[in-house]
Amino acid sequence: MSDPVVASRPRILKATAVALVVATALLFIAVLPAEYGIDPLGTGRMLGLTALAGVNEIPEPSSTAPVPAMGPWSSASRPSASRGPRLWARSH
Repeated sequence: MSDPVVASRPRILKATAVALVVATALLFIAVLPAEYGIDPLGTGRMLGLTALAGVNEIPEPSSTAPVPAMGPWSSASRPSASRGPRLWARSH
C-alpha cells in the first residue's frame, strides 16, 4: 500500500495564503457590490452587481409624522400605566 501524503508546514502556509488572497479578491469584486452596494474597484458596476444591492432605490418614508426621541431620559422610553400591564406586578 502507498503511504498517505502528509502536507508540510510551508505547503499548508502557502495554501492558506492563496486562499486568503482569493477570498479577499472575491469580497471586493463580488460580495461588497452585490450585498452592500460598496464598490471600491468599480467591478460591481461593470458586472451589474450593484443593481442587486438596490443602490439606486430610494426608500420612501413610512409616514410624515415626527419620530419621538428614544433616550434614557425621554418620556417615550419610560413605562407608564397607559402602555399596558406591568410585568413586575404581582397577580392576586
